[in-house]
Amino acid sequence: MGERFIYYWLEQPTNQEIMDKQAEHNLSAKEITIRLQDYYQSYFEEVRDFADEAKIELKMSDEQKRRVQDAAIFCVNGKAPIHTDFKSGKPDAIPNISGVGRDSKIFDTLLHTFQIMNCFEHTDKDLCVEDWMIDVVEKCAYSSVNRERRKILEILVERNGAMTATQIGASEGLGLEKTSVEIYLHPLHAVGMIKKKTNGNSHTWFIDDPAVISFVRRVAPAVTDPTHVESIELDPLDEEKDSEYIPPHAEEAL
Repeated sequence: MGERFIYYWLEQPTNQEIMDKQAEHNLSAKEITIRLQDYYQSYFEEVRDFADEAKIELKMSDEQKRRVQDAAIFCVNGKAPIHTDFKSGKPDAIPNISGVGRDSKIFDTLLHTFQIMNCFEHTDKDLCVEDWMIDVVEKCAYSSVNRERRKILEILVERNGAMTATQIGASEGLGLEKTSVEIYLHPLHAVGMIKKKTNGNSHTWFIDDPAVISFVRRVAPAVTDPTHVESIELDPLDEEKDSEYIPPHAEEAL
């Protein structure tokens, strides 16, 4: 049946940021979780009760729905498992790509959850899905593809032209030999995300699907570039807003 979960690639702190954070706090991650678990439970129960009473339906614009559909299509194609020959590493069976229904439903569920939480925290049951929530879904879709496949897609989109496996492997951020790169090229080619041009015994690889190019250009920076700042924000609370929700005495717990 395949994997039953989705990914979200977190921004990675630098070594210096990790050491600075450790110097500021004496509590371990486990200790913090234990101290906050009662507040997590309180928040969950209040949101659940609010949702049961308010009966909030998922509300998205047509453009937002299109973005979610595009994300689901990219996700199922990009992470599709491809059976390969043990010796050659090349696909030896017709790709069995999952339908987009399951991933699309998961994304809708995630968006509905965000919408309900946002309505609860602003005491307004009429709020719709916001674009930052769609940003998170797109990042989940992109994060579901393994790092090597993502990097190859990014290199081909950035170069905007046909490249050999050796050229791709020598690109900054990948650093793989030709044979190692081909392990990831063949599955992407098998599902149609990239194309191959053959000239004698040599091959070059490129992307000509506008949907793939557009998605990679829009979403990749939020996953791969630590200096990139997007409107993605998993905690919609704003300390300056009167409608902020903080479980009682949560701050004192830390």
